[in-house]
Order: sequence, then C-alpha cells, then structure tokens
Amino acid sequence: MIETKLLKFKDNIKYTELKDIYTKDDISDYLEPTGVSADIQEIEKIFNDYIKESTKEEWYLDTTKRSQKDAEHSKIVHKALKKIPRSLALDMRFWQWLSLCKFRKYTIFRWSLNTQDFPKEKDLRKIIKKNNYEKDMSLIESNNDDKKPAFVGHLIGGSQMKALTSIHSISRLFWISNYLWNSTDHYKLVEIAYSYQDIAQSLVERKYAMNKTVAQSFVKNIQDKYLSKESNQDKLKYKIQSAAKNLNISFATINANYLDVKDITELMD
Repeated sequence: MIETKLLKFKDNIKYTELKDIYTKDDISDYLEPTGVSADIQEIEKIFNDYIKESTKEEWYLDTTKRSQKDAEHSKIVHKALKKIPRSLALDMRFWQWLSLCKFRKYTIFRWSLNTQDFPKEKDLRKIIKKNNYEKDMSLIESNNDDKKPAFVGHLIGGSQMKALTSIHSISRLFWISNYLWNSTDHYKLVEIAYSYQDIAQSLVERKYAMNKTVAQSFVKNIQDKYLSKESNQDKLKYKIQSAAKNLNISFATINANYLDVKDITELMD
C-alpha cells in the first residue's frame, strides 16, 4: 500500500479564477497540505481504465454508457477515502484538488463532452485527440449566451451541499456510498441505487439523504416495492419521484432523526 499525501486548494476556486490556473503546469502555490494521507492507487487505476476504454469506444459521447460505471467508481472512491475526517469530506477545496489536479481527465471523460449546453459548433472529437486536451480552454469557456458550461460545476463544484453530493465529479461518488454503505449489505444498496439513475438522483439532490437511515430505507423500499415489480419505465420513474417527493414534503415538518425504518417507509407512500 502506497499512501498519497492529500492536498487541497488554499481558497475555494471560483469560475472567475479557474481560467487563471487551468493551463498552468505548476499550481503548487495554490495548494496546501491537509495533514491526511490515503491510498488512492485503485482510484487512479480504475479511472485510467475508464479513460482508455472510453477513448477506444468513443462512449464519451453517450450519456448512458458514461454513467454505467458510476456504481463501481463510487465504491472504489469510498473505499479509498472513507477514513478521511468528515471536515475534509465536506471541504470542496479538497475535492477541487482531486478533480483539477489528480483526476481531471476522468472528469472530462465523464462529464464535459455531452452536456446539453455544450456548444454544438465545437468539434468534440478533435478536442479529445489533442495531446493536452485536459488543458483545452474551450472546455471551460462561456457559451455564446455567456453561460458557463455545466461541466464547470462538475469540475469545481459550488458552495451548497448539493454541489458536494450531486454535482462535483468526484465527491458525488464518495457521498452516495457514504450514505448507503452498511456493515450488513456493504455496497449492495449503492449498486441498486445506480441501477436506475432516478434513485441515486432522488437521493443526492435532497438533504434528507444525509440521514443514513432515511437514505438506506428509501433504496430498500424502492427495490422491494417497485424495481422487482414494475416493468414500465415511465411508471417506475414516476413512482420513484413521487416517493422522493413525499419524503421531502414530510421532512419539512418532521425530524427524521426520530423515525425508524417502518415510519420512513410509510411516509414514502
């Protein structure tokens, strides 16, 4: 096992500052140590394999194919980083170091090349064939309507909790497994959540998922009541979204910390 000293940016990187550091070879002046180390070799391997396969098959242009590895990646990221302090796991500056410095190529292949607001006039295949495509400014430049690409959010996150749990390319993988891992099922619920994207999306976009009992009960109930019984994809999507919405409404007035699994299940109906 070879541990890497984990770093973080001294200041939270904002979009207006991103262009200044995006193409620099040495950004050590922007970084500081966290005092924490972790073995991230397996993350590096699995991400590099993903990039190679994506390049070969050109699946970076296919949203479905790009998301099919999320469950596997989520487990690998969580296994490597599950022992880091919670304060570091909540620090966007740490995740920015991972997405900008350690795993920028992964972030590009997973998120940049097929977002809905990415300018269609740009030849994405030509960009990816460049030797230094990970420094290509066109990936982060504003669109014609002066709107920043959605990719930027996946690269640097934001100030809200939602940016950590559902937007940032690396932290989203960590948090879904952090919510759903338990000593009995291990990562089984993570696999279920990613088997149908609306389950994972319904979790990470809502604050109640931070309560592990709620998150795990939600996935188990969806699996038991809907995934194994409903074959119509439109109806399944509606039922998942309705269950998530019902919980969201309920937790506006109810403290989830005082509920057990049975209570939570009833609130979903």
